[in-house]
Amino acid sequence: MALSAGILFTFAIMDLIPEAIELYESSPIYIVLGFCLIFLFQQFLAPHFHFGEETHKHSHSQTTTLGALMGMLVHTFFDGVSIVASFKIDERIGFVVLIAVLLHKIPDGWTISSIVFANLKSKKKAIGASVLLGISTIMGAFAALYFTQFFLVDSIILAIALSITAGIFLYIATADLLPVVSATEDRSVILFFL
Repeated sequence: MALSAGILFTFAIMDLIPEAIELYESSPIYIVLGFCLIFLFQQFLAPHFHFGEETHKHSHSQTTTLGALMGMLVHTFFDGVSIVASFKIDERIGFVVLIAVLLHKIPDGWTISSIVFANLKSKKKAIGASVLLGISTIMGAFAALYFTQFFLVDSIILAIALSITAGIFLYIATADLLPVVSATEDRSVILFFL
Protein backbone atom coordinates (compact mmCIF):
# COMPACT_ATOMS: atom_id res chain seq x y z
CA MET A 1 0.00 0.00 0.00
CA ALA A 2 2.90 2.36 0.68
CA LEU A 3 4.33 1.75 -2.77
CA SER A 4 0.91 2.19 -4.39
CA ALA A 5 0.37 5.45 -2.50
CA GLY A 6 3.74 6.71 -3.67
CA ILE A 7 3.10 5.77 -7.28
CA LEU A 8 -0.39 7.31 -7.36
CA PHE A 9 0.77 10.48 -5.61
CA THR A 10 3.83 10.91 -7.84
CA PHE A 11 1.96 10.08 -11.03
CA ALA A 12 -0.72 12.68 -10.22
CA ILE A 13 1.76 15.41 -9.23
CA MET A 14 4.52 14.78 -11.80
CA ASP A 15 2.56 13.60 -14.84
CA LEU A 16 -1.19 14.20 -14.87
CA ILE A 17 -1.37 17.67 -13.32
CA PRO A 18 1.41 19.31 -15.40
CA GLU A 19 0.01 17.81 -18.60
CA ALA A 20 -3.55 18.89 -17.76
CA ILE A 21 -2.49 22.45 -16.87
CA GLU A 22 -0.45 22.71 -20.06
CA LEU A 23 -3.53 21.75 -22.09
CA TYR A 24 -6.04 23.87 -20.15
CA GLU A 25 -5.25 26.52 -17.56
CA SER A 26 -8.51 25.95 -15.64
CA SER A 27 -7.55 22.33 -14.91
CA PRO A 28 -7.06 22.89 -11.14
CA ILE A 29 -10.84 23.31 -10.80
CA TYR A 30 -11.31 19.81 -12.21
CA ILE A 31 -8.53 18.39 -10.01
CA VAL A 32 -10.47 19.59 -6.97
CA LEU A 33 -13.67 18.20 -8.53
CA GLY A 34 -12.06 14.76 -8.92
CA PHE A 35 -10.85 14.89 -5.30
CA CYS A 36 -14.36 15.84 -4.12
CA LEU A 37 -16.07 13.21 -6.27
CA ILE A 38 -14.22 10.32 -4.64
CA PHE A 39 -14.70 11.91 -1.19
CA LEU A 40 -18.46 12.17 -1.79
CA PHE A 41 -18.52 8.63 -3.17
CA GLN A 42 -17.00 7.34 0.06
CA GLN A 43 -19.25 9.44 2.29
CA PHE A 44 -22.60 8.96 0.59
CA LEU A 45 -22.46 5.95 -1.73
CA ALA A 46 -20.56 3.67 0.66
CA PRO A 47 -22.85 3.91 3.70
CA HIS A 48 -20.79 1.65 5.98
CA PHE A 49 -17.57 3.58 5.53
CA HIS A 50 -16.49 5.24 8.80
CA PHE A 51 -13.38 6.92 10.11
CA GLY A 52 -11.97 6.82 13.63
CA GLU A 53 -12.89 4.21 16.21
CA GLU A 54 -15.72 2.79 14.12
CA THR A 55 -13.61 1.99 11.06
CA HIS A 56 -14.78 -1.14 9.31
CA LYS A 57 -11.76 -2.55 7.57
CA HIS A 58 -13.75 -4.54 5.03
CA SER A 59 -15.79 -1.54 3.83
CA HIS A 60 -12.70 0.63 3.83
CA SER A 61 -10.85 -1.91 1.71
CA GLN A 62 -13.66 -2.21 -0.81
CA THR A 63 -14.09 1.56 -1.06
CA THR A 64 -10.36 2.13 -1.47
CA THR A 65 -10.14 -0.58 -4.09
CA LEU A 66 -13.18 0.65 -6.01
CA GLY A 67 -11.98 4.25 -5.90
CA ALA A 68 -8.52 3.30 -7.13
CA LEU A 69 -9.96 1.12 -9.88
CA MET A 70 -12.37 3.85 -11.01
CA GLY A 71 -9.59 6.42 -11.17
CA MET A 72 -7.26 4.07 -13.01
CA LEU A 73 -9.97 3.04 -15.49
CA VAL A 74 -10.75 6.67 -16.32
CA HIS A 75 -7.05 7.35 -16.73
CA THR A 76 -6.33 4.31 -18.88
CA PHE A 77 -9.40 4.97 -21.05
CA PHE A 78 -8.02 8.42 -21.82
CA ASP A 79 -4.58 6.91 -22.41
CA GLY A 80 -6.18 5.13 -25.35
CA VAL A 81 -7.87 8.35 -26.45
CA SER A 82 -4.52 10.18 -26.18
CA ILE A 83 -2.75 7.64 -28.38
CA VAL A 84 -5.28 7.90 -31.20
CA ALA A 85 -5.66 11.67 -30.91
CA SER A 86 -1.90 12.21 -31.03
CA PHE A 87 -1.56 10.00 -34.11
CA LYS A 88 -4.30 12.07 -35.76
CA ILE A 89 -2.28 15.24 -35.05
CA ASP A 90 1.15 13.92 -36.12
CA GLU A 91 2.57 10.42 -36.51
CA ARG A 92 5.80 11.31 -34.68
CA ILE A 93 3.87 12.71 -31.73
CA GLY A 94 1.60 9.66 -31.79
CA PHE A 95 4.58 7.33 -31.63
CA VAL A 96 6.07 9.21 -28.66
CA VAL A 97 2.72 9.13 -26.82
CA LEU A 98 2.32 5.42 -27.60
CA ILE A 99 5.75 4.63 -26.13
CA ALA A 100 5.07 6.79 -23.05
CA VAL A 101 1.70 5.13 -22.46
CA LEU A 102 3.15 1.65 -22.90
CA LEU A 103 5.98 2.41 -20.45
CA HIS A 104 3.66 3.57 -17.72
CA LYS A 105 1.26 0.64 -18.18
CA ILE A 106 3.66 -1.46 -16.08
CA PRO A 107 3.40 0.76 -12.97
CA ASP A 108 -0.33 1.21 -13.63
CA GLY A 109 -0.88 -2.55 -13.58
CA TRP A 110 1.44 -3.00 -10.63
CA THR A 111 -0.31 -0.26 -8.66
CA ILE A 112 -3.86 -1.51 -9.15
CA SER A 113 -2.79 -5.13 -8.59
CA SER A 114 -1.07 -4.29 -5.32
CA ILE A 115 -4.04 -2.24 -4.09
CA VAL A 116 -6.52 -4.99 -4.98
CA PHE A 117 -4.35 -7.73 -3.51
CA ALA A 118 -3.59 -5.78 -0.32
CA ASN A 119 -7.25 -4.99 0.27
CA LEU A 120 -9.06 -8.06 -1.04
CA LYS A 121 -6.34 -10.74 -0.63
CA SER A 122 -7.19 -12.27 -4.02
CA LYS A 123 -4.58 -12.93 -6.70
CA LYS A 124 -7.31 -13.52 -9.30
CA LYS A 125 -8.98 -10.19 -8.57
CA ALA A 126 -5.59 -8.44 -8.62
CA ILE A 127 -4.77 -9.88 -12.06
CA GLY A 128 -8.32 -9.16 -13.22
CA ALA A 129 -7.96 -5.51 -12.23
CA SER A 130 -4.78 -5.23 -14.33
CA VAL A 131 -6.54 -6.84 -17.29
CA LEU A 132 -9.39 -4.32 -16.92
CA LEU A 133 -6.87 -1.48 -17.25
CA GLY A 134 -5.62 -2.94 -20.52
CA ILE A 135 -9.16 -3.37 -21.81
CA SER A 136 -10.00 0.20 -20.77
CA THR A 137 -7.03 1.54 -22.77
CA ILE A 138 -8.10 -0.40 -25.84
CA MET A 139 -11.70 0.80 -25.42
CA GLY A 140 -10.45 4.40 -25.20
CA ALA A 141 -8.49 3.94 -28.42
CA PHE A 142 -11.49 2.45 -30.23
CA ALA A 143 -13.78 5.19 -28.90
CA ALA A 144 -11.34 7.83 -30.15
CA LEU A 145 -11.11 6.12 -33.55
CA TYR A 146 -14.88 6.11 -33.80
CA PHE A 147 -15.40 9.72 -32.70
CA THR A 148 -12.50 11.19 -34.71
CA GLN A 149 -14.39 10.14 -37.81
CA PHE A 150 -16.94 12.85 -36.93
CA PHE A 151 -14.95 15.60 -35.17
CA LEU A 152 -11.52 16.55 -33.85
CA VAL A 153 -10.68 15.55 -30.27
CA ASP A 154 -10.59 18.69 -28.17
CA SER A 155 -7.57 19.08 -25.89
CA ILE A 156 -9.80 20.68 -23.24
CA ILE A 157 -11.81 17.46 -22.88
CA LEU A 158 -8.58 15.51 -22.46
CA ALA A 159 -7.31 18.04 -19.89
CA ILE A 160 -10.54 17.80 -17.89
CA ALA A 161 -10.36 13.99 -17.84
CA LEU A 162 -6.70 14.07 -16.77
CA SER A 163 -7.53 16.61 -14.05
CA ILE A 164 -10.41 14.60 -12.60
CA THR A 165 -8.22 11.49 -12.62
CA ALA A 166 -5.40 13.39 -10.86
CA GLY A 167 -7.82 14.53 -8.14
CA ILE A 168 -9.05 10.98 -7.63
CA PHE A 169 -5.48 9.69 -7.41
CA LEU A 170 -4.50 12.39 -4.91
CA TYR A 171 -7.45 11.55 -2.70
CA ILE A 172 -6.80 7.81 -2.76
CA ALA A 173 -3.10 8.26 -2.03
CA THR A 174 -3.46 10.83 0.75
CA ALA A 175 -6.80 10.03 2.40
CA ASP A 176 -7.07 6.27 1.97
CA LEU A 177 -3.67 4.66 1.54
CA LEU A 178 -1.27 6.87 3.52
CA PRO A 179 -3.26 6.76 6.79
CA VAL A 180 -3.19 2.96 6.67
CA VAL A 181 0.55 3.00 5.95
CA SER A 182 1.18 5.56 8.72
CA ALA A 183 -0.64 3.35 11.21
CA THR A 184 1.72 0.43 10.67
CA GLU A 185 4.16 -0.58 13.38
CA ASP A 186 6.85 -1.43 10.80
CA ARG A 187 8.53 1.90 9.98
CA SER A 188 10.55 0.40 7.12
CA VAL A 189 7.30 -0.07 5.14
CA ILE A 190 6.87 3.70 5.06
CA LEU A 191 10.04 3.98 2.96
CA PHE A 192 8.20 2.28 0.08
CA PHE A 193 6.10 5.44 -0.27
CA LEU A 194 9.25 7.41 -1.02
